[in-house]
Amino acid sequence: MPLKQSSSNAQPHRYVSIIEACTDSIDPAHRIPYWEAHNAAELVGLRCRELNGVPLQAQERNYDLGALRLSDISGSAHEIERSQSMVRRLPKTSLFASLLVEGQGYFLQAGKQVWLKPGEVVLYSTDQPYLFGFSQPMRQILVDLNVNSPGCNEWPRLAGPVYVGKNQRLDRYDMASFANIVSSFVQLPEQRRADCVVGSIQSLIGRALGTTPVRSRAATAQLRYLRAKAFITERAADPQFSRDELAAFMGVSLRSLERLFAQFGTTLADDIWARRFAKAHVLLTTAHGCALSIGEIAARTGFSTQAHFSTAFRNYYGVTPRQLRKQSLALHAN
Repeated sequence: MPLKQSSSNAQPHRYVSIIEACTDSIDPAHRIPYWEAHNAAELVGLRCRELNGVPLQAQERNYDLGALRLSDISGSAHEIERSQSMVRRLPKTSLFASLLVEGQGYFLQAGKQVWLKPGEVVLYSTDQPYLFGFSQPMRQILVDLNVNSPGCNEWPRLAGPVYVGKNQRLDRYDMASFANIVSSFVQLPEQRRADCVVGSIQSLIGRALGTTPVRSRAATAQLRYLRAKAFITERAADPQFSRDELAAFMGVSLRSLERLFAQFGTTLADDIWARRFAKAHVLLTTAHGCALSIGEIAARTGFSTQAHFSTAFRNYYGVTPRQLRKQSLALHAN
């Protein structure tokens, strides 16, 4: 199967360049060499091994943002290895940042081992041998940064993997921001957003490595906005949560915070309510919340009374919580 480059015919400059590869149409006996050849051409030279006796199933989309590349990779259980001979034969000087989205991962380099769960990130250098394994079906979003490019050339060289989940320079709100940035971009890879995404990623990874890179105003605003949204996601279920609490957490005035949200086409109050309603919707329509009463769902989503919850929910969705639950049950029954 030839590699495929995607672009929009109607709006050729709207999206960044995308290269795709998938093993679905490849004979199982030829999937490993196909996958290795694709990665050598588009990402990094490596060897691949199937695990659990299951033929490799994998797909990859590579997004070229200029100063860095993103790769959205999913597949069955497998291992990849970049040996010392591969490092010499197919050299590459990059820093990779792997965000595990689904599955479980293990990474070995320079005598150090890192275990990964969804939402965690490992940083590593491609000029040293490594092994990266996935014991079950997986998905990762990989950031490929040229360490000699502007914004990265003063970063320290890594002597082994850096597990960002335990790095005190990035807290859980920064980690949520990083996941939001890369995940949202691969869903909508617009060219106009590329520079801001690059600046934000370089800033977060630079901080994880102990540096303070210069970043654009757009990247600074995006990181502050996403950090605020991560805090809202964590605290919105508390009826006592307020905009003043968020402003204090962010270290800015409430007026400055409102201006920040206005830059992204929303208001602080709207975002808080949207988070509460979204969580309530999930609890009302999935098995996770089927055992909860309407009053319990109200309490878990930041409403002080069931009556307030029901009225506000109806105004937002056009149906009451009880009506939505009834509709959902009928849909699943069919």
